[in-house]
Amino acid sequence: YLSIESPESLRIALINPCLIPVPPPSYGGLEQVTYDLADCLAQKGHDVTIYAVEGSHPPPHVTLKEIGPAMHGNEQAAYNRYKSDLMDYDVVHDASWRAFPYQWKQAAQKEKDRKDIKLLHHYHGMTPLPSLPEVDHLNSVALSQTQAFHFEQAYGKKVRWVHNGIALERYRYDPDRKGDRFLFLSRMMPSKGAHIAIELCRELNVPLDVVGGSFGDAEKYIEIIKGMCDQSGGLCVYHGEVPHDKKVDFLTEAKA
Repeated sequence: YLSIESPESLRIALINPCLIPVPPPSYGGLEQVTYDLADCLAQKGHDVTIYAVEGSHPPPHVTLKEIGPAMHGNEQAAYNRYKSDLMDYDVVHDASWRAFPYQWKQAAQKEKDRKDIKLLHHYHGMTPLPSLPEVDHLNSVALSQTQAFHFEQAYGKKVRWVHNGIALERYRYDPDRKGDRFLFLSRMMPSKGAHIAIELCRELNVPLDVVGGSFGDAEKYIEIIKGMCDQSGGLCVYHGEVPHDKKVDFLTEAKA
């Protein structure tokens, strides 16, 4: 998608969840991907619009349309704000959690005078939709082979996968700054395994920095992680959420 060479300029809408501004002030990998994708598509000459929460700031030459305040579980209200716009675009790239634009595609396809709807739904989590949308082309895209396989098992349909594009210029590799501390950088939730990283580093007696936060839905787990770090005698340190430049410092200086 980042390297697409279109013979003409396309009008493209990027739909973001209604949780975190674009780009994210701290945690928010999905929101950073939206920002970078919009930036690259605009540089290739496409007419790009981001739909995101209040407080967002688009890249140069990209239009922002706000979908309301950041609020967990507010996707229906956000969809009601932007659904009337969607027919204006050549491509709609939807990264929302509940995929409400499929409702729009279902309705549009029932009207024979409507053009074919180019809707792509981009999965970021591991929770399948409650039911398959009744559309001609599902056009679901996962982020990895494992994620695609998970959704194929749930849906009984083929799901393609494309790795997220990364803006490499915002990161750096400096061998002279490498230290002796290991780094765990992720959202704080049991399935990501921060507790396993801490247990392993304590067993091997190697230092570890633990960086990351949550959507406010893992406070008990975060308290467990903090407690495990406190019991390590300073070997493991929990830093919580940090802004992008601090993440880059941790990555630059980490042994691994």
